[in-house]
Amino acid sequence: MIPPFLPPAPIEPLVLPGWENSGVTVEVLRLDAWDVFRGGNKYFKLLHNVEHFLSNNYDSLVTFGGAYSNHLAAFASLKAEMPEKRLIAVVRGDEDRDESVTLKRLRATGVEIVSVDRMLYRQLRDGLVPGFFNQFGKSFVIPEGGSNAAGVQGCEMIAVYCTGNYNEIMLPIATGSTMAGLILGLKSDACVTGVAVLKGEKYLDDQLEKMIAMPEEKNSDLPKYKILHDYHFGGYAKTTKELDAFVSMMRIKSSVPVEPIYTGKMFYALHHRIINGEIPSGSHVLMIHTGGMQYLQS
Repeated sequence: MIPPFLPPAPIEPLVLPGWENSGVTVEVLRLDAWDVFRGGNKYFKLLHNVEHFLSNNYDSLVTFGGAYSNHLAAFASLKAEMPEKRLIAVVRGDEDRDESVTLKRLRATGVEIVSVDRMLYRQLRDGLVPGFFNQFGKSFVIPEGGSNAAGVQGCEMIAVYCTGNYNEIMLPIATGSTMAGLILGLKSDACVTGVAVLKGEKYLDDQLEKMIAMPEEKNSDLPKYKILHDYHFGGYAKTTKELDAFVSMMRIKSSVPVEPIYTGKMFYALHHRIINGEIPSGSHVLMIHTGGMQYLQS
């Protein structure tokens, strides 16, 4: 049973052209369905971070992201829930930033925006300029994408939804915290497969192991897991005509909304594997829709 504080997330079947004779059953866990901004994995990453912030005497809550960050869009939602608190978004410089849905949302909700150049952003993200945050008083800093032990702990709750008899559970991976949480929280024999949405095979492999090791208490009997590194289409937020065509097809042929940055690459990887017979007949696959649908609303 899903605890009452977890949001509803329907599971629905998916069949795309070319799958009819594959013998593969696919279902989609729609974590995106309950809220366009906070839906997906962002709610789970923020949950325990916000609890820590509220339970201690902090002056401000700070986090990082680019001008198109889904994490920052979800972060903006927190302002309505705690209007008296000071929320600050450190934003990396980007072209056309004034047109960004994320930036507009941050401004509209009252989150303070601190713009920094890319070099300073990297230094802050990597913890090289700790004195920078003194200007915000006693601040609690959530890492880029919510990728810390609290974020991983929150993502363990995603496993509560994954109770079916699945052979494989697939999700996109960038920072590794969502996949790590699922691996740590899963109580089944399903193989957890991450679809890398950015370049850097060694970085992602190392990052996932780092995230899995973060919680002090963890399940010692972990499920099998792997990362697929062949579906990033050139890197983070990069796309091709082939990927764009697949995303357009999926929007027409299914009720599942997708975008080319995260979910489009994940579903493309599934489609490619099914079409090429890489997933055995009789398999039951669960796809975790991690959200990021804010740009379909603009």
